[in-house]
Amino acid sequence: MQDIDYDDFLSDIYDDSPFFGRRRVQSLQDFNRIYFDNLALSDKILELGSATGLLTVDLARSGYTLTSIDIAPSMHRVLERKLAQESQETRGNVTLLLDDATTFQGPEPYDAIVMSEGLVIALPNKAMQRALFENCRRNLRPGGLLITDFFQPYYKAICEEGLTEYTRFRTADGTAYMLTVSFENEPHEQRQSWQCTYRNMAEDTENAAPISATVHFCYVLKAEMELLLELTGFKVLQFNTDYAEGRGFSLVAERL
Repeated sequence: MQDIDYDDFLSDIYDDSPFFGRRRVQSLQDFNRIYFDNLALSDKILELGSATGLLTVDLARSGYTLTSIDIAPSMHRVLERKLAQESQETRGNVTLLLDDATTFQGPEPYDAIVMSEGLVIALPNKAMQRALFENCRRNLRPGGLLITDFFQPYYKAICEEGLTEYTRFRTADGTAYMLTVSFENEPHEQRQSWQCTYRNMAEDTENAAPISATVHFCYVLKAEMELLLELTGFKVLQFNTDYAEGRGFSLVAERL
């Protein structure tokens, strides 16, 4: 089996893959509504964790200007390819930077920070999650808004120890994959690990090496998130626990 880094492989198929970007792509307007409902076109926006740009491109097409950062070069390459297919005006609305969301410091405070695609839970521990919100506060002007969404744990995997699920899907270029996901839980640390194995269905199934990637999530519960925001200098304005058909949270907080 070929073990690879999450970003090296999944960045190219992220938007098509079950358990990752596919559901967001299918309901993009619903997923991104919280951002459009709370941003002004005049806002100076910082996006932390652009990933493949499912929010980035949507905002830029609508006339918003933003600085977008991600730590993964492969994710930026996917986003750059997407922007290359957009109008010159849309491309001009985005400044892409390769940087760390927990340490990045902009030249001057922003009016709003947006974080989609579960950046919060992708960080490996509670200390880094707190560092992220502390850095958000440093990069926001007083009264500036923090807008984010993130998913709850996959509760089926918690209830069924040793759960493994299988699904088939096709990428945009027509390549068919079989995806196997095996779940492990560390309940005391609120961590969930997904062992994802992709097999190209067009290849010789006996000789083809499947591609394996393990991703880890550190989940945050509602009360815990509210306390974390309070401790890092934010006031919660909106907290939607029914986001993504009840599978996630979205929130808007004001920098004090």
